[in-house]
Amino acid sequence: YAGTIPGYPAGTIVQFYVRATDGLGVATTYPAAGPASGALYMVADGQANLALAHNVRIILTPANRALLHAITNVMSNENLPCTVIYDEQRAYYDMGVRLKGSERGRYSDTRESFHIQFQPDDLFRGVHPVMLIDRSGAGDETANKQEEIAVRHMLLHAGNIPGTQPDLCRVIAPFSTHTGPAILSPRHEDEFIQTAYANGGNGIEWEFELTYYPLTTNQFGYKLPDPDNVMGVDLSDLGEDKEIYRYNFILKNHRPADDYSGLITFARTFSLPSGSALDLGTRQVMDVDEWLRAFALLSLCGIGDSYTFGNNHNLLLYLRPADQKMLAFPWDMDFAFTQSPTRALIGDQNWGKIENLPANKRRLYAHALDIIGRSFNADYMAYWVAHYASFAPGQDYSGALTYILQRTAGVLSEISNAGGNAAFSISGGSLIATTSNLVTLSGTAPVQVQSILINGVPYPVTWTSVSGWSIGLPVADGTNVLDLTGCDLYGNLLTNYTGTVTVNYTGAMPDPAGTIVFNEIMYNPSMPRAQYVELYNASSSVAFDLSGWQLQGLSYTFPPGSLIGPNSYLVLAANAAAFIAAYGVTNPVFDTFNGTLEPGQTLSLVQPGIYGSSNGAVTAVQYD
Repeated sequence: YAGTIPGYPAGTIVQFYVRATDGLGVATTYPAAGPASGALYMVADGQANLALAHNVRIILTPANRALLHAITNVMSNENLPCTVIYDEQRAYYDMGVRLKGSERGRYSDTRESFHIQFQPDDLFRGVHPVMLIDRSGAGDETANKQEEIAVRHMLLHAGNIPGTQPDLCRVIAPFSTHTGPAILSPRHEDEFIQTAYANGGNGIEWEFELTYYPLTTNQFGYKLPDPDNVMGVDLSDLGEDKEIYRYNFILKNHRPADDYSGLITFARTFSLPSGSALDLGTRQVMDVDEWLRAFALLSLCGIGDSYTFGNNHNLLLYLRPADQKMLAFPWDMDFAFTQSPTRALIGDQNWGKIENLPANKRRLYAHALDIIGRSFNADYMAYWVAHYASFAPGQDYSGALTYILQRTAGVLSEISNAGGNAAFSISGGSLIATTSNLVTLSGTAPVQVQSILINGVPYPVTWTSVSGWSIGLPVADGTNVLDLTGCDLYGNLLTNYTGTVTVNYTGAMPDPAGTIVFNEIMYNPSMPRAQYVELYNASSSVAFDLSGWQLQGLSYTFPPGSLIGPNSYLVLAANAAAFIAAYGVTNPVFDTFNGTLEPGQTLSLVQPGIYGSSNGAVTAVQYD
């Protein structure tokens, strides 16, 4: 069928709907709400500029347009019916729109931004249920509003930092004073997490935010968004009651479940005292390496309004389903290039305490150098800042290049002053004679070296400072030639950082039988999936290399570099997150196994052909 609507003057907003009646007199409308729906169009108003960028036109009725921007209503998250027209061709009818952002942005003509909800059967480009249109810049200034697009570009090009794919657009807003360039972006909690991670939609996401509260009302007692004040919290132990966390850690998905348990376990580790407990606890509940890379980017770009760099907000937290470890999603980075170029890479608050742990600090430096080499450099960004500025007439992003040069110089100086450029060296000479099978090697390395292979095996490294390292490993009897090679962030060999040590071991060859034992087997825990097996090395002086050993009964093989030291315990868990929830973060999990512990099962620790045993069984136990 076809229908004709009479012509109207330019700039007229026209609302319409279609009504059909069947032979029995039953009527229906499209959109379903009929006269109350949001099927609209704008008669040619001359605001489109298709040559400039993708045009996103938002149309509301005059009444709803006024309601959307009413000073006493801007903080409402209720969607108002609208139509969105993409590039003046593709219409999305009966959509929902509201303002987005804090009250500091929603009341301001220079910062007002939009949250657009699409119909479930007509997603944006067939994929996105929500799109965000962000006009906000660094506060209420009128210049360089969308400079954040340069940061988002560097983030994506650097790699291994979670981020959605944004674009610059031209928003044709309900009021023409808000029409102009903006950043168009999907949300993290939608198809991004669903496609970026295995079973990603099962993960829970929170927004770390301040609590804003207004200070004035109008003559009728309605609150006004400006002026206001804020209250914030650090990532920290706020207790076990989720209600204490709710307002500063806003659930973004899975809201009916209202599950804060993973967040609480994670946040409480941030209050552990600095040292080994903090290091161990945080590594079990968060992807520390991902956080370090994300915050290296934030710090390099001089973001002045995010966690540890100004205010405790503008960060998304995502509990990854595969291992229940928390990830950091950088977000709302419009206060870009505002920090001093010589500011330290590490910020304040409890995350700064974690960053300052020696291994984390040197890895943060390594990530900063890697990002500088990939995307945070003026040579690479010179084209892109000009390219993006061309979509935003009147905006000049060239100052970002000056900042990048200054910031790079400041960061390189900081790393050098901290000892990050130390030579690769091995202390104590190239020949060691010992009667103990446990040998400790130590030395220095630049921050580019992030792991050390010994004869091709990645043994655990303890980083004692930004430049200092030590490795403890067992040796066999006789002469042991140990070739050391440094590796970078990605495990690539760094052939410029090598060394060799010869160890002459004259002691007796230790026998693990009777020394390594099953200390605990938990097959019926109080919390589901919290099964574990614990091994114990009863020797006071001997270490064992478990590389290649098998735990028969669970089909588990120890990976290269697996060690159990003197008087040490080693825990294998069925599920690391369940183990941590049941027994706390201070009990380290070495690894996880895929099998299930069942009563009557026999477990055997086996290294075939070693120590003169016909089957290599070191210890075995049957449990009921």
